[in-house]
Amino acid sequence: LEACNQIKAFYCEVVNNKIHLKKSQDYYYQVQGALAITKVEWCDFVVWTTKDMHIKRIIFNQSFWNTCYLRLKTVYLSYILLEIIYTMIPIDLEIIQYVHFLLNIEYNQP
Repeated sequence: LEACNQIKAFYCEVVNNKIHLKKSQDYYYQVQGALAITKVEWCDFVVWTTKDMHIKRIIFNQSFWNTCYLRLKTVYLSYILLEIIYTMIPIDLEIIQYVHFLLNIEYNQP
């Protein structure tokens, strides 16, 4: 509880005298992603220090995940997938030939 009040960058915050995991922290994104992927409704988030231990139940937030998923999908399709494909393209093939090859479409050169 002390760290939540004293350290601004701490991943928990106190709201109405209760400890909550900040939605702006990486841990919240990680927990929500794990809950979505595993199709689990909640998990217990444990904060341990040498002075105390706190367990906070985190409930899956579908609307938060929907927003994250759309952003992740955009990044994956716009950047990561292209990088993967470009590193697989043999030097002697043009892009269009390779796309046709990947899609198993017959490509007739002029």
